[in-house]
Amino acid sequence: MMAAGVEHIAAAVAAAGQDTALPDAVRSLYERMVDAGYGGDSWTRMIDVIRERSV
Repeated sequence: MMAAGVEHIAAAVAAAGQDTALPDAVRSLYERMVDAGYGGDSWTRMIDVIRERSV
């Protein structure tokens, strides 16, 4: 569900002509969460995706 919110925010930022670097980074993390099977978990699960990449 939160991934859909990120998509909405990213689209709104882009439509306003603003820098999309932050929403794009957050969107990427949510996509990685979903790909890792954590799509139904809380956003706090994001740390596991970040840790996996840093190993």
